Amino acid sequence: MPFATILTRWRGQGRGQDSDRAEQALRTFEAKNAQVLLNLDEDRYVSQRLREELLQLLLGVAVNVADVVEGCVFNFCRAHQRLGKVNTTGQNAVLGHVVERGKTESTLRSVKLGKTPLTRKTGTTGLFVDRILRERDLVGQQSLLGNCDLSKWIMWSFYQARKLDDPFYKLPREKSELVRRLGLRLSKPDVELLLWQHKLEPHQTAHKPTALDAESFDYYRPGGKTRPLSGTDGLPEVVHQPVSSNQLAGMIEVAS
Repeated sequence: MPFATILTRWRGQGRGQDSDRAEQALRTFEAKNAQVLLNLDEDRYVSQRLREELLQLLLGVAVNVADVVEGCVFNFCRAHQRLGKVNTTGQNAVLGHVVERGKTESTLRSVKLGKTPLTRKTGTTGLFVDRILRERDLVGQQSLLGNCDLSKWIMWSFYQARKLDDPFYKLPREKSELVRRLGLRLSKPDVELLLWQHKLEPHQTAHKPTALDAESFDYYRPGGKTRPLSGTDGLPEVVHQPVSSNQLAGMIEVAS
């Protein structure tokens, strides 16, 4: 247990009080985030240096207050993303992405499309997404989107190791199967899912995801593959910078 190893070393160095305080912070965090803590503890792509840095930060917060401890841990995660091993296969593959429609609408409300900024009314953005989905080809969708970013945060994508030009190869585009195979946790059961394909540009690097990328997502498991909700047919996954609509390699569609 890497965290325990650090705490044991601290005690051996005469830092017993620091060790006790950091251990209490971990217990506070574990009460609501047991799997997240286990991921941070066991992910071999999270270095001991970073774990010790996190423990050091926890010494400066109220170690018995769950919200304060969680805020410290998750802020630390967000500050140390895309640090996993570079995945050169994913870097050159066509990547697949599946996202809740509402998250895409939120992104589009914050960007300017050509010379016309979208209003911040959810309904207006929803109608705009409807219009995108009615387009019959990728060129039409890209024309409407005007080379805008499709996410505000780091993106999680997947690919097919045996079919690098088609991430959806033999993967049904049905919502239930996408949720199962990709290990998705939806905000609401009836949420609509959008899916697309894209390619990274040379300056964008695909990384093996780590527990730091996953933040509070307790469905994540270390290893570089999606974690199916059932079965063992996970797909290779990567994290990378946001892509723009000009990087699309396939139309934006709705999961059936």
